[in-house]
Amino acid sequence: MVRRIAKVTFTIGTSFLLLLLVMHTVEANEVEKWLLMPGDVVASHAEIEAECGLCHSPLSDTTQGELCVDCHTQIGEDVETSVGFHGRLPADTQMDCAVCHTDHEGRDADILSQDDSEFDHSLTDFQLQGAHANVDCVSCHAPGTPRSDAPTACVGCHRTDDVHNESLGEDCAACHVNEDWQQTHFDHSNTIFRLTGAHTDAGCQDCHKSANFADVGTTCVSCHQADDVHEGQNGTECGNCHVTANWIGITFDHFKVSGFRLTDGHNNLTCSDCHRSESYTDLGGSSCQSCHANDDVHEGRFGNNCSSCHNARSWSTSRFDHSVKTGFALPPGHAQLECASCHTGNLTDPLPQDCGTCHQDNDPHQGQLGTVCESCHSPTSWVSNLSFDHDLVAFPLLGRHADLACDQCHASAAFRDADSQCVSCHLEDDPHAGSLGNACEACHNPATWAAWLFDHDENTDFALTGAHTAASCSSCHVSTNGVQEPLAQTCVSCHRRDDRHGGRFGDNCGSCHTTESFTRMGER
Repeated sequence: MVRRIAKVTFTIGTSFLLLLLVMHTVEANEVEKWLLMPGDVVASHAEIEAECGLCHSPLSDTTQGELCVDCHTQIGEDVETSVGFHGRLPADTQMDCAVCHTDHEGRDADILSQDDSEFDHSLTDFQLQGAHANVDCVSCHAPGTPRSDAPTACVGCHRTDDVHNESLGEDCAACHVNEDWQQTHFDHSNTIFRLTGAHTDAGCQDCHKSANFADVGTTCVSCHQADDVHEGQNGTECGNCHVTANWIGITFDHFKVSGFRLTDGHNNLTCSDCHRSESYTDLGGSSCQSCHANDDVHEGRFGNNCSSCHNARSWSTSRFDHSVKTGFALPPGHAQLECASCHTGNLTDPLPQDCGTCHQDNDPHQGQLGTVCESCHSPTSWVSNLSFDHDLVAFPLLGRHADLACDQCHASAAFRDADSQCVSCHLEDDPHAGSLGNACEACHNPATWAAWLFDHDENTDFALTGAHTAASCSSCHVSTNGVQEPLAQTCVSCHRRDDRHGGRFGDNCGSCHTTESFTRMGER
């Protein structure tokens, strides 16, 4: 009986409460909060803690997710458009918020209850690729802010790392890759300046000196002005001559532009070989002299028409025909001479045609032998094959003289300076030390020096008789200080020391003595 009364009482009470909830909403929320709320909500929901109906539908939980998105509108839009983390969740859990987010567990509770280590970032709008896969969550998601607020554009995180200072816009991925920030994939052909040749290997900073890539010109000089060896004198259109494959390789058509064809020896020259000042318009003409004035060994004396003798193939090779051009055939041995060997002045100055006049300055004979050099010398060899006949001069070569070399008598090529006297060559060989004078030929002959033919009886007025015939020359002919004293013909002039009479009988020894023997007395 008691149980029945209690059950009836409970039923009536419950019905009464339900009636109150239906008729008075505000009062119902207070009663529901007082009777049903399991605990305090999280701090972010504290302001609406008293408004249970904002999150809960009375007597039903099927519409709770719809109540959540009434406040969290961005999540509702993601779910509706299937974007973002919530929009990519399985359809049966997209609106069942309580599966992941539980409340009424205290002000300090973590309503997100998210484990970063197990979070699948591929369910978001930002796939973690490249270097992003290895960064910490806090590197992109600032603490205390919704994870969905993290930016998805590069500049959102890397604005301070942008060396271009936003001058190239915010689409960093147009050039950079997320594996390595320094690695780029920019296609320069999409710009107005296509990279060709050596430009394809250049780094961005080689041309773009600043991070603002838009401030670079498209002309060669905008980058290579400092490298312009012409110093701007040839204009700014470097591409008219140079190619991007190789700066020193040129495509300049010299004949087409200048009218001067580069042939033979000129073909392998560099520009600077002719264009010394780096200005290609200041050569002063296209004649040989305009470039080779400093190389002209003739020093302008032969005129400016170098091509009349030389050709571009070889500067040292001359094609000048002396016989045809001048009427004077070059003697043998002269064809190999330099033009300046004979033409010491201007080319048109008249020249003598005899040897002596041409070789006057280097004539070792000092003009003594005249100008008819060919009488002795051969034009093919000036110092050999001489044909001089010494017998035609005043001193014919006789005896041993014919075997002597010229320089044994002639100390220099001034041949007529040689003295014809014997003592001029044989002074040191004179055993008489000059006491018998200089007329050596009076006794000696050139066949042999030791053989002599002096006839004392014939050549003097003192005949040698008796013992005098065996006496040597020096027995009587004694010199004093190299000077031959004249001899007297008296006996005492030689035999004074042999006079035992002491001069008491006079000087005429011959009155008693003979030349046969000084001790014998002669007959009177």
